[in-house]
Amino acid sequence: GGMNHGAGGGAGGYRATTGHSVSASSYAVTVGAGGAAVTSNAQGNNGSASAFGSIATVGGGGGGCHTGGAGVQNGKAGGSGGGGAKSTVGVGTGGSGTSSPAQGNDGGDSDAGAGWGGAGGGGGGSVGGDHTGSVGGAGGTGTANSITGSSLYYAGGGGGSSHTGSGGSGGSSVGGNGDGGYPGTGVTSGSTNTGSGGGANGDGSGSSGAGGSGKVVVRYKFQ
Repeated sequence: GGMNHGAGGGAGGYRATTGHSVSASSYAVTVGAGGAAVTSNAQGNNGSASAFGSIATVGGGGGGCHTGGAGVQNGKAGGSGGGGAKSTVGVGTGGSGTSSPAQGNDGGDSDAGAGWGGAGGGGGGSVGGDHTGSVGGAGGTGTANSITGSSLYYAGGGGGSSHTGSGGSGGSSVGGNGDGGYPGTGVTSGSTNTGSGGGANGDGSGSSGAGGSGKVVVRYKFQ
């Protein structure tokens, strides 16, 4: 997530592939790290990619922030894009999600009305919510999958912040929550091993939320 009137981080790329042929050999497996939290006025950090052999994802996009004065930061592109943030002089737009192959959705946009804050990051299931006035945008919804035997959500977007109002909630309860301004204690990180975006900081003190680490699950039928 972004720091200071920040926007939520985008979820890492979500891919679910069936019918993938494998042989009796070794395969490289990479579990990507979530984007690290930021502690000064800056855009959020992008996450890193996860992969199983040739099936790879794109790390989530960092959320925008208000850097002071004329600073307006857009969300970064990623598997899902980070949200855009607003300053006193303008608005930021959400980063783009990866569409080829489809992995996620765009981050939300900030509006030109009263109040500083940020939009929600995109999620595997939907675009990030827009920042409106004194309300931070909600993170985009995650995607449910039962490959482990239980239906679990992955790739929820991080919630955007508000400087004086209420922060946006993380997508599908796995994305991190944005905070509602002073004293900046409502920020949470994306849930571990879900590839979810971190929540944004609206205060300018403390830190933003970090992205949740990724996950690779392989399920096969022995014959």
